[in-house]
Amino acid sequence: MASLEAGIDIDALALAKPCIACRKRKVKCSKTRPCSNCARAKQLCNYDGDEPGPDTARQSIEGSADGEVRERLARLEKLMEMMMIRENGGVATRRSPEISAAGSVAAAKESLSRLTHKPSLSPSLSQSSHQNTVPAVGASDAPPGQILFQDLHSAYFDSDFWAGLVTEIEDLRRLFDPPLEQPPPSWVSLSILGTAPLPSIGLSYGHPTLEESNLLCKLFFETVNPFVRVLHQAHFGRELDRYRRGRLGRPQEFEALLCAMNLLAINSLQPEIVQRAFGTSKNTLVSQYQYSCQCALTKVDFFKTDKIHALQALIHYLTFLFQENLYQDAKALLGVASRLAQTMGHHRDPSLFPFSPWVYEIRRRIWNHLCCLDAMALTFYGAESCLPATSDAQPPQNANEIDWHTSRFANPSSVPSGSGITDMTFTLVHRIIADTTRILARVKPLDFEKKETILRQTEADLHNGYLRDTADPSHKIIAAFAEVRIANLRLSNQHRQIQKATTQPLDPGRHQVFIAAIEHLEAFEYHSKTFISNNWEWIFETIIPWLAIAIVLTELPHATQSSDIDRAQWQINLNFQRFSDPLKPVSGTPMWKLLIQLRENMQESPAQSPLSRSGVAPASSQSLQTATTMAFTTDLMLGSELYPAGTESFLYEDQFMQDLPWLNTQVPY
Repeated sequence: MASLEAGIDIDALALAKPCIACRKRKVKCSKTRPCSNCARAKQLCNYDGDEPGPDTARQSIEGSADGEVRERLARLEKLMEMMMIRENGGVATRRSPEISAAGSVAAAKESLSRLTHKPSLSPSLSQSSHQNTVPAVGASDAPPGQILFQDLHSAYFDSDFWAGLVTEIEDLRRLFDPPLEQPPPSWVSLSILGTAPLPSIGLSYGHPTLEESNLLCKLFFETVNPFVRVLHQAHFGRELDRYRRGRLGRPQEFEALLCAMNLLAINSLQPEIVQRAFGTSKNTLVSQYQYSCQCALTKVDFFKTDKIHALQALIHYLTFLFQENLYQDAKALLGVASRLAQTMGHHRDPSLFPFSPWVYEIRRRIWNHLCCLDAMALTFYGAESCLPATSDAQPPQNANEIDWHTSRFANPSSVPSGSGITDMTFTLVHRIIADTTRILARVKPLDFEKKETILRQTEADLHNGYLRDTADPSHKIIAAFAEVRIANLRLSNQHRQIQKATTQPLDPGRHQVFIAAIEHLEAFEYHSKTFISNNWEWIFETIIPWLAIAIVLTELPHATQSSDIDRAQWQINLNFQRFSDPLKPVSGTPMWKLLIQLRENMQESPAQSPLSRSGVAPASSQSLQTATTMAFTTDLMLGSELYPAGTESFLYEDQFMQDLPWLNTQVPY
């Protein structure tokens, strides 16, 4: 026993027990000298067997003082880092001073990592088919846009907002100008506040007859759904049958979806077709179905719904708002729809959860269309993306509709395989362009080379993945759509580059951008005429090429060649005639009034302005054809011989459609 006791360290025995102060306070002791509690309390730390002396007191005081210094140092490091973040415009930079205490170093690193962490690009933006080729850009690298602030009005626009790129637009604050006649409160605002009136006529006012309903369904799935693809035709047909028999759960939400589909179907047709088919003017029916859709959405409390059909109805109504260029309502409701989809979990990829393949697909389709609308708001209206950084939902499957087993209980092996061009190709191409748009928005505005590299890589990915075979009309429109959307993104980059170079009016670079803008407008006109026999012209007629119109307006007074002047004048007159129609809702918006004011300013320009000349003859068909072939390849500029009169393009097999109630409905094209 004596020998064992001789080998025991008395100091170790003492530290095996808590210190005296911790035992009195009944708190956990770190059993160090001094312990953490005594160091924090700046008091002496004694253990059993200690004899109070100067060494013990000094050790405890030094430990306490050292801990205080370390804590103060860590706080100062955090404060310095926050100050540097503000000075650098929100981009944090790491500092490198060493901190001697290991605990303080770890705490400082953890704090700095939180401050300097740059969230990665949303997986939904980078996991599409060209994720390994398009350069990734961090979300925190996004350049700041422009804030307008006047008389308690405030608005924010993305750095690539078309009106902000045109120096001749003198005052963007005109976007705050009130309308000449104050409209009544928006139905959306009233609905959210719970005070939206629902007159007794309500939804019955917008209910078509059974024959008209079948016709509207047929029109929707032929003219709208191929370019939206939120719904599956056969699956919807079964639900419609159950709804009409009164056996469908949640009929009010499905009713809202039907109203939105009716509205889109009517709005996508030419007025003369609507008049022949329904005996009523298009404007009357659009107004009627829009009102019934608003009533139906209000009835189901769309702004806080957790029902899939209600969200689908809202997304289709959003598509109508984008068709009409009602950008204020569209941007606001897009944020609501995005948040609702996130609340339902559509932004997370369903493969992370135990769902069937068809549930994967229908959820991805909903999020996919929201991604496409989000990019349109960014490109044409200057809005920033409202998609969350946590989104990792993949695009839908590239497969034909007929190959799906549309059941929530489908086997995992029922996933159809497809490659090349399928029924889903248009929406997948649209998604790639949408993802590219968001990536470009995060690139520094003056990094022209990087933007051009991204655009070229996107073009290559689209060509290699989808656009090699464009023999069929339904394939041609995919290539045409991709061409005009990418051309719009490239035009923005080229225009900004010319502005940065501060060139003179007759500079070759400015003339090249001027011609590119004219060709861009001509492409919209050409494709609208080409696809009118399929009732697909709405895809090009409802998009306003804002930037191209503004560039042509500002460069036209400096044009010298008569052929360029005639082409530009024709396109300006065509677009202003189309969108300045008082029956067009966009004609009364502040954004369109910016273009009207710009046109007036250019007419008053001291330079000889072709805009003020009277009697400018429109370009002949032959000259327009010559002009457009300069800009586009023969694969994209389609000839009318591909669409003989009366030709209809069906995207479904007869066997696939044989049970649909609208199959034999005749459309008076």
